[in-house]
Amino acid sequence: MEAKKSSYLEMRFLIPKHSAEIIIGSNGCNIKRLHMEYCAMLNISGNVTMERILTVGGFDVPTMVNMLEDVIAGLKRTLTELRYGETDTIGMLLDETEVEYVTSIDDYQLNQILEESGTHIDVFLMCCPHSSERVIRIRGEPGCIASCVASLYQLLEWCPAPVNRCPYNADNANEEYAADYGGYTNFDDLTEQAMDISSEDVNVDETKDIGAKMTTRSSSSVNPESKIAADDPTASCITSKVSIPSHLAGVILGKGGSRLNQIRHESMASIKIDSEIHAEERVMTIAGTAESVENAKELLRMWYLL
Repeated sequence: MEAKKSSYLEMRFLIPKHSAEIIIGSNGCNIKRLHMEYCAMLNISGNVTMERILTVGGFDVPTMVNMLEDVIAGLKRTLTELRYGETDTIGMLLDETEVEYVTSIDDYQLNQILEESGTHIDVFLMCCPHSSERVIRIRGEPGCIASCVASLYQLLEWCPAPVNRCPYNADNANEEYAADYGGYTNFDDLTEQAMDISSEDVNVDETKDIGAKMTTRSSSSVNPESKIAADDPTASCITSKVSIPSHLAGVILGKGGSRLNQIRHESMASIKIDSEIHAEERVMTIAGTAESVENAKELLRMWYLL
């Protein structure tokens, strides 16, 4: 297979509303500066939700990457000064065909990219609403993130062009499932529900005897995302944390997150799974009233998952 010929390229990233405002700057001063300093296109979508699409486009990848590094560095400076949320991550949007290509290459090649760039990546299982795009969350210093993005796009030169690409429109953002696809909420509380790139799929039958491998611990906590707590502010909420083998994350999530969403809906509990690259265990957090937490655990037991 031959690499694609040089042509106009667009890099797309999912960012929260407040980051978009920082990139634009007062009266558009910062985005004008970026356009003047770099021979590349930079555009931020105008949406009614908490999410925005940042697009960097051009014919010269190094210039585009330099612009991206400038953008991320500016965001980090401002967010650090404001003590506002995460300052060292950005979500790259890729078609699911491209994501599968990146995650299917040999571990040595991908690990080499991460080691050389000094970054950490999380791959979200679920496509963004009404699209064929998925989020790859990249963590690291601005220059490291830019280097990782450059390496991934260089790798994608060998990827066959997606047949039915359907770009994500942030107007379709869904706060209920934001944690599953890497989106943002009105609380700007991004909680990752991503699958580690080293995770392996297993059959449900293989999980019947995993009870001894799991430990649970509970503590009183107020969880604003609990649906029951939202309906009844006086309800007492608890949080139960369960350690599970990393390779079981895919089983719990189900195809496209369908099984996890079903359990959430039926139990009325908030359920989230941490993402740690190369970690042997993942932490699943179940939150809500005592009844909803127990209901969630019972549903997980029915799937031989707890």
